[in-house]
Amino acid sequence: MQKFQQLLKRGPLVANHAYGMPGINAAMIEGFSADKESIAELMFTADRGKLVEAHVRGIAPCPTDESIQDHLAAFLIGAGEFSYFGCGPWYSAATSISDQWKESYDKPLGKPLGAASKEGNVYTRTFASGTVVHFDVSTNKGTIHWAGSK
Repeated sequence: MQKFQQLLKRGPLVANHAYGMPGINAAMIEGFSADKESIAELMFTADRGKLVEAHVRGIAPCPTDESIQDHLAAFLIGAGEFSYFGCGPWYSAATSISDQWKESYDKPLGKPLGAASKEGNVYTRTFASGTVVHFDVSTNKGTIHWAGSK
C-alpha cells in the first residue's frame, strides 16, 4: 500500500480502516456508526490530516434524513478538514446520486469554530453558519440544529 501511495504522491489512496497506517493519506471507515467508537476513529484519523470517508452502511436507497440524523451528527462531531460522509449501498444499478442525496447535505454549515467539546456524555460542536450539533454517547443519539431553521 505504501508503494502505491508513493506513486500517487499526494493523490488519495483510500485504504479501508487505515486510520493510523503510516504512508497512507486517506482512510475509509466502513460501517461508520452513530457511536463513540466511530467518533473516536474519525477524530483519530482526521487529527492526522488524512482524508476520511465515513461510510454508513445502508440499503438502496440511502435512508431518510431523519434516520441518518444520528449518524450525520456523530460525523459532524468528529469530522476534520478532509472528512466526507457517505451513505447507501456500494453499488446499485437501480439508483442514481439523486436517490442517495439528502436535504441535510444542502443545509448551511460552514467551518467548525473549533473541535467538539465534551461535557459528561454529550459532545457539542458549533459551525460558522450557526449550526450546532450535539451527540450523546450514552444513548447514541444526535441532534443537529441547522442555522436558520426553527
